[in-house]
Amino acid sequence: MKENNKGAKKMIASERYETILNLIQEHGIVKVKDLAKLMQVTETTIRRDCEELEHQGKLIRVHGGAKGINQNKIVSNRDETVSYTHLTLPTT
Repeated sequence: MKENNKGAKKMIASERYETILNLIQEHGIVKVKDLAKLMQVTETTIRRDCEELEHQGKLIRVHGGAKGINQNKIVSNRDETVSYTHLTLPTT
């Protein structure tokens, strides 16, 4: 992790990818806005990360988030999803 000018740790892309995939494995579905807040990056960055991970065949993008490739559940905006904004990132 790199440190930004505010003293916060900034994750590089590969660290974000790993975090996204771990959260999908744990929760099944992740929201872009929650990931952005958790990793202290923009929603655009998370969308770009999810697009790359989808291209690699590691997740499926859905409206507002992403889900695991083996998840059979149909996802709707009206579904309740788990909030994981209370989680903290591992320190290295």
